[in-house]
Amino acid sequence: IHEACFQNQEVLPLTVDKLAAMSACLKAAGYRSIQNYVSRVKHEHIRAGFAWTDQFMLEARDGSRSAQRGIGAGKQAGELHLLMVAEI
Repeated sequence: IHEACFQNQEVLPLTVDKLAAMSACLKAAGYRSIQNYVSRVKHEHIRAGFAWTDQFMLEARDGSRSAQRGIGAGKQAGELHLLMVAEI
């Protein structure tokens, strides 16, 4: 994702623009929940010795809300008939 938006830049240190671009790319790709990705990049950012600021927190929250906006209900998986599975 990072390479698609920021070809020649390092991932870390993270910037608010990089976080916003990541959120937008995940939303465009149809991801319903980007929280796991934000959590992972936050972990790596802090582990590398950088601060997780209020601006990052706000962008992460806004990106997550944006990704969930207007997507409707989740798709229910079909029934799984255990007796039919046992016959396989």
